[in-house]
Amino acid sequence: MTQIRGWNGFILSAMVAGITLSLSGCASLRGEPRAVTAPPTYDETTALRHYTSLGTEEQRTSYRNEVAYRWIAASDSEFDAFRHGLSREMKGINVGSNLAVLLMNGAAAVSGAEAARALAVGSATVVGANATITREAFLDQSIATALTTAQASRTRRLTDIRRRLLTNNAGAYPLGEALIDIRALNAAASINNASAQMAATANAELAGAQEEAGGVVAISLASPDVHAVRKAFSDYVITVADTAILDKLAQLVAAKPDPNLRLYQQNIMDAYAKRAEGGKEAVNALAPAMKNITGKEFAL
Repeated sequence: MTQIRGWNGFILSAMVAGITLSLSGCASLRGEPRAVTAPPTYDETTALRHYTSLGTEEQRTSYRNEVAYRWIAASDSEFDAFRHGLSREMKGINVGSNLAVLLMNGAAAVSGAEAARALAVGSATVVGANATITREAFLDQSIATALTTAQASRTRRLTDIRRRLLTNNAGAYPLGEALIDIRALNAAASINNASAQMAATANAELAGAQEEAGGVVAISLASPDVHAVRKAFSDYVITVADTAILDKLAQLVAAKPDPNLRLYQQNIMDAYAKRAEGGKEAVNALAPAMKNITGKEFAL
């Protein structure tokens, strides 16, 4: 390979170094906030030693709360830094890669032939990487959702800690136990755990949707006259809110009950349409009973 010297070589080296830094320096993508660091004068050993030296339950409870809330503040600070750092780094990836493309193309235009070829190759490489990274519009939304899920999990745990601090004395909720719970707060805000939770929710929704889809009745095409009666019946059922009438119709056509009014109506319409696949004879066989229930004529 021809070595590129001078200003051209410097530009290329700077570009490569910049790209490497911009694409690999995402410290916040470790997935969760840093572990909480004990506030000054409230490190775990010192705090527990002082806590056990206190003579009364009231003193221990008061000191426990003092230490716990200092630790909670430190944990909040680490979580905020993680949240802001993640947002900043995700936005910086696209800005850095797009800027690298512009600089490489610009440098290629004013450089010699060897440098131009090398810079063009470098530019193409960054464009290829950027084609992957420009899925950012989707990725940003996914990470934002995962971060919100993680924050909700952390907030639930934090609420439980605060509730215990308010309602339990030091005998029921000692300082050591409180510090263990506070240390676990930021681990609860893991993006990986949040993603797993989102996936589980999505799978549950998919299973529900598939179950619902499996209950849809396949209705075949009908002759125009049968179709007209089916439509008239559907137009009637959709206006009925009286569950006593709907129950009688459901029993007649063997429709599945449902607590949701709209779904119940749809089940009755589907069941009637399925029965009407038997043609004129089937429609007319149901007509007398239908008239007794509805007061309307659904016959051919």
